[in-house]
Amino acid sequence: MSNYPEGVSGSEYAIAGPRGEYTIEQYVSCSNCAAEMDMQIDVQYDDGEEFGHWPCPVCGYENEYSHYPEFDWKEYERDA
Repeated sequence: MSNYPEGVSGSEYAIAGPRGEYTIEQYVSCSNCAAEMDMQIDVQYDDGEEFGHWPCPVCGYENEYSHYPEFDWKEYERDA
C-alpha cells in the first residue's frame, strides 16, 4: 500500500526524477541567431531521451536540447 493515488506508481518522472544526469559535449546551432559551436550541455536522461537547456554565448537565447541516443539518425542520413 502506498500514499499515491490509484494508477500512480511513484516511479514517474515528476515524482522520481530523471534516470540519469550527466554532461555531454555536442555540436549545436542556436535557434535564435543560428550560431554554431561545440557546447558542454548538462542533460537529464529518461525514457530513452536526453534533454536539457543551453544558453547561446553569442545572443544569450536559452535553447532546448533533445536527443534520442538509442536511435542513430546518422544511419538514415548516410542512406539518403
